[in-house]
Amino acid sequence: MSYDYRWNDLCDCCTDIKDEKDKLAVIIRAEHPGVWNFYSYVGNAYKWEFQKCYRQKCAYCGVSGSIEPRMEIDHFICHDDYSLGDMEKEDLDNLVLACFRCNRGKGKFKFPEHMRGLFNPYGKGINKLFY
Repeated sequence: MSYDYRWNDLCDCCTDIKDEKDKLAVIIRAEHPGVWNFYSYVGNAYKWEFQKCYRQKCAYCGVSGSIEPRMEIDHFICHDDYSLGDMEKEDLDNLVLACFRCNRGKGKFKFPEHMRGLFNPYGKGINKLFY
């Protein structure tokens, strides 16, 4: 695993976040067949489980929920970006855990499609941008 500025030696972060979120999606779909709007579920009933996928750390800056307790569910590709359909916007893959400052700072920023992979918190590109 390559260095990631968002984690530290005290954090057991070897598990891939995407894998953890995929497991959570299976649980949500089993309990709520036909679900397509994951935002309403991870923002409420499954918020703790969603935060555990990220080890309660902001996907963008890595601040811990114990330092910044105002963690929020962020749409990586913002709601106003109509290049995605409604189902894709609310899909679990488009939702990330963000601290209040990162979520508000990012706001409704629209990433150009060719740069989404670079800024996506799941990708390896974000490590190169800010480290």
